[in-house]
Amino acid sequence: MSSPFRSPGAFDDGFVKGLQRQLETDSLGALILVLANASFDPAVRDRLQPAIARRFAQRESDVRARLRAGEAVPGSQDDLFVFLKMMVTGFDNLGSTEFRRLDAWELQYNPVRGLRPQRMAAKAVDTIEAPFDPDSFHFGLPHLQPEVFWEGQLAGLHLRCLYNKFPFAPCHLLLVPEPSAQRPQRLDKDDLDWLWRVADTVGAVLPGFGVGYNGYGAFASVNHLHFQAFLRDSPLPLEDPRWQHNGGAEAYPVTCHVARDLQAAWRVINQCHLDGMAHNFILRPGVIYVLPRRLQGTYASAEWVGGHAWYDMAGGAVLPRRPMFETLEGRKIADALAATAV
Repeated sequence: MSSPFRSPGAFDDGFVKGLQRQLETDSLGALILVLANASFDPAVRDRLQPAIARRFAQRESDVRARLRAGEAVPGSQDDLFVFLKMMVTGFDNLGSTEFRRLDAWELQYNPVRGLRPQRMAAKAVDTIEAPFDPDSFHFGLPHLQPEVFWEGQLAGLHLRCLYNKFPFAPCHLLLVPEPSAQRPQRLDKDDLDWLWRVADTVGAVLPGFGVGYNGYGAFASVNHLHFQAFLRDSPLPLEDPRWQHNGGAEAYPVTCHVARDLQAAWRVINQCHLDGMAHNFILRPGVIYVLPRRLQGTYASAEWVGGHAWYDMAGGAVLPRRPMFETLEGRKIADALAATAV
């Protein structure tokens, strides 16, 4: 498959065709992924909903028959657990993602993402790095092959690009450079140099391109070096000119370092490494926002907070329940962000 990053049309077409291709497999994980992406993106839902509904009914019948017969259901236990929750909820009741702005913040009601397994993000940690564990979940597992969007050379490295199984950003993808190297979730200067080139190269073709990063201990859910790519028509709340880090008058609830060249960006990130400081960042073509923060599990978190990963640190709130989506106050988002500050 030629690179989907060569034009907006190639990307859009490849994104939907890749989801259609996954519906043709017997992978329970692939079905969950397609359903979650359709729930997030109205354009995908409009094109694929009938096919998803048919496939869901088929798999629901198969899972029920296997469980009643005492047989194993093919696939991972994580996928089976998520699908069972979907079955209990009911296909027609799974819901679609909705957005609203609240003061400076962005809220999204995302019921399907609320079904995902937490993996490493649910654990309290006391360090910003840990060795790669080949026996834990990682992006080289054979059963993830149907979830690959594209694989090939990009900006000088071999890249495996997977769909995000439970998206919370438009065109949400996982970028795994040199996946066979099995590196943990800690980047070095060469990684940042590559990622900076990717942002410049792809951003020149796809408007709204950006990359998010969760360091180990900053709600990375998988300890295998990866980044999260997205396309947005509107800026993230963090990018609003009102904030002091963007030249405005208002203080953001946590420290945000802004760098507009690679060397300055690396100095900030490397200082986080030297200080043992957990951090997230958001990279756009030519600019990076780095947010040092407290380690996950070391501060009191509000009940509605699923965990402060890069999107949450950038002023978003992902909410799986409608009442909270409709009633949450802006000051509570700011207070929750402030709780992560060092």
